[in-house]
Amino acid sequence: MINDEVDEPCVCPAPERNGLPEAMYWAARNGDTDKVKSWLEGGGDVNAADHEGDTMLRGACRGGQTAVLMILLKNEDLHLNVRDSDGRTPLMKAARRGHDTTVRMMCAAKLKCKLDYTAQDNKGNTASSLALQNSFKESTNPEFLKRRSRNRDNVGEHKSASPGHGIAARNRSS
Repeated sequence: MINDEVDEPCVCPAPERNGLPEAMYWAARNGDTDKVKSWLEGGGDVNAADHEGDTMLRGACRGGQTAVLMILLKNEDLHLNVRDSDGRTPLMKAARRGHDTTVRMMCAAKLKCKLDYTAQDNKGNTASSLALQNSFKESTNPEFLKRRSRNRDNVGEHKSASPGHGIAARNRSS
């Protein structure tokens, strides 16, 4: 069931770098649930970033790793709208790659941090427009995201997170 409540989106802080071993980003991106669970149970910060600013949430969304995403979404302190150097959020990463289940899981998340459906990257793209640009009209259902964006706009003034935070671009940034 998709959460149709409309709350103001969270303006997430930029994660502090070097708190996440790069291997943990890759564990999340590649679906290694045992490694992710172990790291979190050992006191690892769910919002930690590696030396390039990448988080486990970004890796899980980019890789479409729903089992890892389920683990991460159980943490009430998870920040959903953290931006990369291109200004993209984890939702944008999932939508851009057509990860329908990942998108729906993010939209259904019931955390303190509310998802920003209207967030735009540094080029003005939203999760919906990225899905359309990459021919994922059916699998990601951009109409669903557009509808949620319209609902969000009707609530009041939109607050957007500051785009990017100087992460050097590389292959995994998209």
